[in-house]
Amino acid sequence: MKRLAIVLFCVQALLAGCATPPVFDTSVHATKPEAPVTDALRTLMLGRWYGDQPVKGGGRRQWLAERFVDGTFRIDFLIETPEGTTQLTEVGFWGVAGGVYFTITRGWLDGDSFGPADPSDPSMYDSYQILEASDDLLRYRGNESGSEFTLRKVGDDFDFPPTET
Repeated sequence: MKRLAIVLFCVQALLAGCATPPVFDTSVHATKPEAPVTDALRTLMLGRWYGDQPVKGGGRRQWLAERFVDGTFRIDFLIETPEGTTQLTEVGFWGVAGGVYFTITRGWLDGDSFGPADPSDPSMYDSYQILEASDDLLRYRGNESGSEFTLRKVGDDFDFPPTET
C-alpha cells in the first residue's frame, strides 16, 4: 500500500510538470501606445538635481545633474578622496521608460574642449531602477552596481557648497 501511494505521488508530480504552459498574447500594437506614467516621470526629472554622498574608502562625491527636454544631460562632479580632489563634467543622452532611468555618456567637457567617449565601451551605458521620485527628491539604484543615489532638486543659481577644510 505504501508503495502504491509513492507511485501515485510520483505520477501526479510528473503530470503536474507536464501541465500546459500559459498562453501569452504575442501581438503588438500597430503604433507605440501612450505612456502617461513615463511622460510624467520624464517631465519631473528635468532640470537641476544635486547629490552628495560618501565615497567608499573615504571622501565624498558631489554632483550636479542637469537633464534637458531634448534628451541630453550634463553632470558636473566634485570628487574628494584621500588622494585629492577631482572635478569633471560628463555629457550625453538620458531617458526614462518603465521605471528605468538610463544614460548614454557621449564624452567629457574640459572648459570649451570636448573629449569623446568610446561608444563601444559598455561602461558608457548605465541604467537605474527609480526607487522614489517627487518634485524635490529623486532616488534610484544602479542596475549593475547596486549603488543607490539620492538627489534633491535645486535652482538654476545653485553651485556646490564650499568644501570642508
